Amino acid sequence: MKRISVIFTLIFTLSIVFGQIAERNASAKPWKYIYKHHCLSCHGSKGQGTLAGPNIKKLTLKKFRAAFKVGTGAMQSYYYIPKSKITSIWKFVSNK
Repeated sequence: MKRISVIFTLIFTLSIVFGQIAERNASAKPWKYIYKHHCLSCHGSKGQGTLAGPNIKKLTLKKFRAAFKVGTGAMQSYYYIPKSKITSIWKFVSNK
């Protein structure tokens, strides 16, 4: 019984620590979190595109924001993402 209690405490503690690390990383550069969870799977690690989504590196900021606002092709709208975060993502993928 004591062993189970120790294991539970260890697992609980580790989950809190890793949860805080993940939260801190997400809040340090929220645009990276957004890109990882909403863009990466279709547009690749640097916006180069994949079979699922086109290369977005050459888009102007205006077209990039429009794609987020209304969606395009198979991409859904991400109208709720703030312009500042979209601009940061655009700077990342376009190397600006």
